[in-house]
Amino acid sequence: MDTIQLLIIATVVALILLTIGYYLYQEAKFKKMVENNFNQATDDIIIEDNKSFTLDGIDTSKQSISNAILQKDMVIPDGEPHNDPLFDMQKVDKKEFSGNVKRDNEASLFATDTPPAAKIPEFKEVIHPEHSVEAFFANIHKIDFPFAKAINPDLDFIVDIGFEEITKIRVLPEISQFTNKAFAFYILDKNNQWSSFNRGEKYVARALKLVVPLVDYEGLTSQVQLSNIYNELHKFVMQNNAHIAKSNYEEAIAKIGYQIKHLEKIPLKLNLFIVMQENYAYSDLLRFFTSLGLIDNKGILQLAEGGQVIFKISADNEAPFRINDNYKQLQITALLHKQADPLYAVEKIFDLAEKVMQNFESRLLTSNKHILGQKDYDAIIHHVKKYTDNAKLNGIELGGALINRIF
Repeated sequence: MDTIQLLIIATVVALILLTIGYYLYQEAKFKKMVENNFNQATDDIIIEDNKSFTLDGIDTSKQSISNAILQKDMVIPDGEPHNDPLFDMQKVDKKEFSGNVKRDNEASLFATDTPPAAKIPEFKEVIHPEHSVEAFFANIHKIDFPFAKAINPDLDFIVDIGFEEITKIRVLPEISQFTNKAFAFYILDKNNQWSSFNRGEKYVARALKLVVPLVDYEGLTSQVQLSNIYNELHKFVMQNNAHIAKSNYEEAIAKIGYQIKHLEKIPLKLNLFIVMQENYAYSDLLRFFTSLGLIDNKGILQLAEGGQVIFKISADNEAPFRINDNYKQLQITALLHKQADPLYAVEKIFDLAEKVMQNFESRLLTSNKHILGQKDYDAIIHHVKKYTDNAKLNGIELGGALINRIF
């Protein structure tokens, strides 16, 4: 009887295992079918890491960002960031500062996560209570700040410190231990004139402003670093009967972190060449190109508009020209990711090449130094149009402030 019961149990177990195995096999088969039929390449120029476009007419040699989210996590000094000592202005969430902005290393440029919502500014007059700290800083902000163009509220951490009374200042808080970025202090003197702070000089100050880049070519500043900087400034405020206000760096870092994860794939560099039948003295070439609006910058010819370099002309390998040398081959280089309109830059290059060929016996060459034909021209235009469209679709501002800081 016991043997029969064991056989029944073994048979039931075997049937269960066979049933489970069958469903697992069907599920694997279905997944394979879905992958084979629906998981097609997106054919996005940018998502494909912007690898070299090996059609002769273009070289998109990729510039990688080394350690694009380089962060230096620091130990926070004892205690959390404090409120304003006099007016209880700053409220800081009692949360741990993790130091690293969370990011998905495998997210593609077509990631579906939602960027931090942008705040829509309200263009109405804000009236602060007469003796509030907001009114205190509002009065300081009314004074013309001549360094405003060097500051970007979306990409910089900004701290304002205002003194209750005019204060003599010679030494400022030492924050270089918390950041290796090029921060700047500004001083508002008793005559309401702003100036850059120079170490070792004496100042009679009404207010201070500190500007620390949130991001540069070395990467993103961490929240821990900024918290440490704020704590150090707070000690200074407590010692000098002052008030302190800071920009919303948490929101700014989150927004930058969302954008920056896409930028490693964005660099696009165009190289073309002009070869001439004869050698020409650089002095003659310089005279010709300056008549077309280019300027000489330490031996490199540049076409610039609105403060933005559209393209450069150099000797081979991007070497600078030497005034006493002769040249037969010229190299044209354009960093298209730093152009608000890359197609405009490409068209300007071809316009210039046409003028050169009208005045000199010369030919335009591809990046591989083959004669550039109509097919190559069409392929370059198509590639750049697709590149620009994909950047817009993914919310990347080509030629924008963030790209110019990182590259």
